[in-house]
Amino acid sequence: MKKIIYKINQLTIRTKLVVLNSFAFALISVFLFLFIPPGIERYLMEVLHNKEKSIAAMISSSIGPALYFGDVEEGTYVLNSVKLIPDIVYVVVLDNDGNEYISYNLKEAIRYNYPNSILTKYLVSGDILKTKKAVVENKKVIGHIYLGMSLKSVENTISAARILITLSSAIIFIFFFLATYGISRVVMAPLVKIVGTIEKISGGDRNLRAEISSQKEVYQLAVSFNQMLDNLNSTYEDLQKSNDLLETRVIERTDVLRKLNESLQNEITVREKAEKITEALYTISKAQNSTQKLDKLFEIIYQSIGIVLNNKNFFIAQYDKDKDVITFPYFKDEFDEPVAIENASFTNSLTVEVIQKGKSLLFQQDQLKEIWEWDQQKKMGTLAKVWMGIPLKIKEDTIGAMVMQSYDNPDQFTVSDIEIAESFAEQIAVAINSKKTEERITLLLQAIESTGEFVMITDNSSNLIYANKAFYDTYGYSNVNLRIRDIKVLAPDRESEEIINEIFTLSFKEGWQGELVLLRKDKTQLPILLSTSPVLNENNEPVALIAVGTDLTEIKQAHQVIQESEEKFKYLFEHNPLPMYVRDQFTAKFIEVNDAMVRHYGYSKEEFLSMDLTDIYVGENVFSYIEKIKMASIGDQYSIQGKHRLKNGSLIDIEFTTHIINYSGKSAVLAVVVDVTSRLKVQAQLKTSLLEKETLLKEIHHRVKNNLQVISSLLNLQSKKIKDNYDLALFNESQDRVRSMAMIHEMLYRSKDLDKIDFADYLKKLISSLMRSYNFKRNVSLKMEVKDIYLNIDKAVPCGLIINELVTNSLKYAFPDSRAGYISVHAEQNGSIKIIVEDNGIGLPESFSFEKIDSLGLKLVKILTDQLQGNLEVIRNDGTKFVINLK
Repeated sequence: MKKIIYKINQLTIRTKLVVLNSFAFALISVFLFLFIPPGIERYLMEVLHNKEKSIAAMISSSIGPALYFGDVEEGTYVLNSVKLIPDIVYVVVLDNDGNEYISYNLKEAIRYNYPNSILTKYLVSGDILKTKKAVVENKKVIGHIYLGMSLKSVENTISAARILITLSSAIIFIFFFLATYGISRVVMAPLVKIVGTIEKISGGDRNLRAEISSQKEVYQLAVSFNQMLDNLNSTYEDLQKSNDLLETRVIERTDVLRKLNESLQNEITVREKAEKITEALYTISKAQNSTQKLDKLFEIIYQSIGIVLNNKNFFIAQYDKDKDVITFPYFKDEFDEPVAIENASFTNSLTVEVIQKGKSLLFQQDQLKEIWEWDQQKKMGTLAKVWMGIPLKIKEDTIGAMVMQSYDNPDQFTVSDIEIAESFAEQIAVAINSKKTEERITLLLQAIESTGEFVMITDNSSNLIYANKAFYDTYGYSNVNLRIRDIKVLAPDRESEEIINEIFTLSFKEGWQGELVLLRKDKTQLPILLSTSPVLNENNEPVALIAVGTDLTEIKQAHQVIQESEEKFKYLFEHNPLPMYVRDQFTAKFIEVNDAMVRHYGYSKEEFLSMDLTDIYVGENVFSYIEKIKMASIGDQYSIQGKHRLKNGSLIDIEFTTHIINYSGKSAVLAVVVDVTSRLKVQAQLKTSLLEKETLLKEIHHRVKNNLQVISSLLNLQSKKIKDNYDLALFNESQDRVRSMAMIHEMLYRSKDLDKIDFADYLKKLISSLMRSYNFKRNVSLKMEVKDIYLNIDKAVPCGLIINELVTNSLKYAFPDSRAGYISVHAEQNGSIKIIVEDNGIGLPESFSFEKIDSLGLKLVKILTDQLQGNLEVIRNDGTKFVINLK
C-alpha cells in the first residue's frame, strides 16, 4: 500500500489529474449503467401494467353482458377489437364454473400457465406480463379474464437505453479523458511556463513575466456533460411521451368501447325485456289452453309477470257487474288478506276506481298519503309506497283489475311499467274470460251429461248434431254405432212423423212443449215430455234446435200409484174410527177432517174447514207447538198430549200423533187424535189403589219384621235360662237366623222400591251384626267386596241365610286360640248370582262331606242352594272357600 502511495506521489500533477478525473468519470458511467436502466424498467413495467389493467377493465365492462347471457358472438366481436391492441399475447375468458367462454391465442396462454395469474397484481412469466381480472355484472362476479402482454417493447426500450447509456458513458469517458488530458496540458502549461519563468527568474533574469491566458475548457467540459444529461433526459421524455400517447389511446378506445357497451347493454336490456314479455305472454296463452283450473291459471300468470316486473305484492280483482261485488280470486300480499267488496259502485277504493274508470292508475307515495288522509273509506289495507292498478277489459267491458304495489320501494313502478303491465292485462283478461267461459261450458256439459233428462241438438233439417248419455241410454243407441241422422226416425208411425215436423216448425219460431211418444231402438214406444227452443246466432236467426225430454213412463206409473194410494188413503181417512184431520203446516188451518172427527167434536165438516187448530186446542203451549211444527220437514213425526174443546164446551184429554206430509202439492200436518179422558181417569184410580197397596205392603213388612224381632227377643230371653252351652249355642244360631230375615223385612219396609232391596247394604249390616254377636275382638279382619246387587225377597232371604251360616261357621270354628286371619265375602250379579265366602283359618277336616255333615247351618246352606237351583263348591287351600253360583 505504501509503495502504491509512493508511486502515486511520484506521478506528476498532470498525470494525477488525468487519472483522478478518469476514475471519477468511470464511476459516474458505472452508476448510470447500473441504476438508470432498472429505474426505467420499473417505470415501463408499471406503465405496461396500467395499460394491461385498463385493457382488462375495458374487456370486462364490454364482455360482461355477453358473458351473462352466454352471447358468444358478441364476445367474439369484443375480442376482435382487443386483438388490434399491440403487445397482446393472449386473452382467455372463463365463466364461474371454469368453462372457456372465448379466447385468443389459447395455446400461448396454456404455455404460459395462465391460471396462476394473480387477481390484484401483475406477474412476470418469461417474456410476458400476466394479469387476472374479475368480470362483474349486476354486482355479481360471473367470470374472469386472463390477459398476457408481451414485454418485448419494454425489453427493447431497456436494451436501447442500456446501449445508449453504454455509448454515452464510453463517449463521456473518452471525452473526459481527453478533456482532462487537454485541460491538464492547458491548465499546467501556464504553470510550467510560470515554473520555467520562476526558474529563469531564480537564475537571475528578473524581467521575465509568466504569460497568463484565459481558457474555457472546464466550462466546455461542463457544457458537454450537461449535453450528455440533456440527451439522457430527452431519451426519458421520449419514452414518457410514448407511454402517455399509448395510455391516451387506450383511454380513448376504452371510452369508445364503454359507450358502445352501454348502447349494446341498453339494446340487450330492451331486447331481453321484450323477449321476457313475449315469453311470459306465450306462457299465459299456453296455460290458457292447457290449464284446467282457474286458480292454477292465476298462479301461472303471477309467475310469468314476475319474470318482468316485481310482483311480490300482487292481486287480481274480478268484478261481478250483476251482483256489484268485487272478489279477489288470487291474492299475494305481505301484510293484508283479501276481503270481498260488496256494493262496489258505492265504495271508495283504488281498485274500484280503476274498474270504474277503465284505465290504468299509478299512485306514488305522496299521492297515497294524501288519499289516505283525505278519504278514510279508501283505507282498505296497509299503506303502500307505490300502487299500480291496471284494468282487465274485454272490448269495452271492464271485468276486473290487476294490482301491484310495494311497501318498501317508492320507485318500484314507473309509467313505463304501466305499458308493460297493460300488455299483460289484455292477455290476462282474455285468458280469464276464456277460462271462465270454458269452465261454464264444461260445467254445462257435465250437467247435461249427468242429468237424467235426455238432451239433443239438431240442425235446421232435423239432423242430429249432439245428444247426451241419457238420450242414448233412453233410446237404446250408442254414440259409436248411432245411425240416426234424421231425428224423425224415432217417430213410431206416419202420423207421429207429421207431428214432429209440425213441432220443428213451431220450435224454430217460439219453441214448443208437450207430451210425445217416440220409438226406441227395440221398437218399444216411450212417452216423453218434450221442451224445445231455437238456438239463435248473432243476427237473431235460428241455426239449430235444442230439445230436452223427460221419460214419462215412471211418472205415469207413479201417478197411477199415487192415484191408487190417494184413493186408499181417502178410504182409510174417511172410515177410520179415530178422529183424523189434515191442516196447513204454517197457518194451522184445517184442510180436511174425517167423519169420526165430525162425530166426536160435534162440528160439521164445513165448520171445521173454516176453523184452525187454535179453535179447539186449549192451553198456552198451542202457539209454541205450531211454531215447532213450522220448522219440521216432510216425514217428521210428533206425539203430543193436551186438551181439546168440543163444540158443547166440554174439555177432553187427548193424545194425537202428527206426520208432516205433502198434501196436494204443499206441506201439511196429518193428525190422528185419541180421546184418553176415560183412560186417564182409570189410570188415576189405579194409581190411588196402587199407593194404598204399597202402604199396606209396607205395613205387612213392618209387622213381619216386628214379629221376627219378638221371636228373636223370646229366644234371647229363653237362652238366659239354658245352662248347657251346646243348647245355648243352638238358641243363639236360631236367633241370628231370625235376625237376618227380620233385617230383610226392615229394609223392604224402609225402601222406596218394595220389590227389591240393596243386597250390598244388607250384607254390610248383617255381617256387622254377626261380628258384634260373637264379640269378635281377635286379630281377624273382614274383607267384603259386594258390587251393586238388587234382589227380590224370594232370593234375598235364602241368600242372606246362606251368607249368615257361612260367616257364622268361620267365626266359630276357623280361628281357635285367638288365631289371626281374615274372612272374605264376595258377591256379584252378572246374569247369575255368585257368592264366595272364604277364610284362611284351620280349614275343614279331610273327611268333610255335605252328605255326612251333622251341622244344621251347613245343611241349611246346602238345602237353600238347591232350593235356588244353584251349585255349591268347597275349595280347601290354605283355609276354606265356599263358591255358590245361583241362577
